[in-house]
Amino acid sequence: MATVKKQRILVVVHQSLVPPDTLQGYSEKQIDEWRTEYEVVAALKESGHSVQTLGVLDSLTELRTALVDNKPDLVFNLLEEFNGIVTYDQHVVAFLELMRQPYTGCNPRGLLLSRDKVLCKQLLAFHRIPSPQFAVFRRGQRFHLPRRLRLPLFVKSATEDASLGIAQASWSMMPRSCANACSSCTSRLARTHWWRSTSRGASCMWECWAMSA
Repeated sequence: MATVKKQRILVVVHQSLVPPDTLQGYSEKQIDEWRTEYEVVAALKESGHSVQTLGVLDSLTELRTALVDNKPDLVFNLLEEFNGIVTYDQHVVAFLELMRQPYTGCNPRGLLLSRDKVLCKQLLAFHRIPSPQFAVFRRGQRFHLPRRLRLPLFVKSATEDASLGIAQASWSMMPRSCANACSSCTSRLARTHWWRSTSRGASCMWECWAMSA
């Protein structure tokens, strides 16, 4: 059996998710918050690697210091946001590339595409890859539901994870019986609506549940 070469690995996590050295004294609810981070660090240590964990919130100073002083062979990147903004995680990875630091996970270009739901949909449409029909509405824009969209529909932020950034009031545009959609539901939704966002300058995307032909 081949031996694994011991490496210096820097595990980068959110500042609030730095795992402890042991699970003793923590409840399951507490452990669930940083279970992934703990298991990654534990697995790397069990494999014989030298592991350092760094919490990052809104500054890259500590990250740069760790890269320059410790010269890790690899950065194991577990960050999913920077300063509370999910679309900023790509900039952390871009910083690692500027430092010519090997890292795990997606590169900045891939993160940019994956974080922009609208751009992803446009790329799929350009390459004629089947995907659910969609429409995009700008923040505060008055709109009519396009006829090409069929119920049920999902309302989601164009850039945030899932439906984060969508005001709860926006869901009133969706009928409770959307799972059993009918022409009368469509008629009610065809009225002019406003939608509200809780994120700065965010756009809204409506997406069909069913796959388009």
